[in-house]
Amino acid sequence: MDLKESQLDLEELKSLLTQSRRVNVQELLKKQIRHIEVEIEQIQKAQASQEQQKSQVMEEEKPSAKPADQQQNLKFITLTKYAWDQNGQNVNVSLYIDDISKVNPSNVQVTFTDQSFEVKVLDLNGRNYKFAIPKLYDKIKPSECKYVIKSSSISIKMKATKSYWSQLTYKEDAFKAKGSDEDSKDPSKSLMDMMKNLYETGDDKMKETIAKSFQQAQRQQMNPNSKDKFGDNDFEDF
Repeated sequence: MDLKESQLDLEELKSLLTQSRRVNVQELLKKQIRHIEVEIEQIQKAQASQEQQKSQVMEEEKPSAKPADQQQNLKFITLTKYAWDQNGQNVNVSLYIDDISKVNPSNVQVTFTDQSFEVKVLDLNGRNYKFAIPKLYDKIKPSECKYVIKSSSISIKMKATKSYWSQLTYKEDAFKAKGSDEDSKDPSKSLMDMMKNLYETGDDKMKETIAKSFQQAQRQQMNPNSKDKFGDNDFEDF
């Protein structure tokens, strides 16, 4: 049914009705006029319903605010307690957060790029936290990276493209010599110098052994009371 055609038919019938002189013809015209008026009413209702449905669909398809947009006004506390180690091409990071086991898992957001990662924890005891390494030591495979929420930490496992990392961040140097003034007061300087020399001149096995010792000491220093044990057993094998 076409609304415009029906309206033209109605006008024509009404015009004929005014010209008609015979009662029977007038009744026939009146009957047809009522029929056309019902048709027009049905068409108008159908069109109104279609417009309403179209409006609802457009409203539903309207892009919703992205999480990043919603988080622009949030205040975050930067996390600083972490430790890391490496097993083959698996680079593991322990990020220590009190009461993390109480958080809604959907409020933990971990994103990876080919050489960085970022962690956001929303609404943990009414606070928001974040941690990021904007540039890792080397490239990783984002699609093969995982994380696990534990009792007092988030365990992050990244797949490295190189078999061995000497440090976690691009600029960080685990064995960087301290300033001369501080060195003169540090009784462990000679030991650190020796370890640095062994690290720089040793083979891959020696480098791995020294780095693991340093990483374990770092983890113990960062969170000595944590009961979480971190490693490859937290995840399925790649």
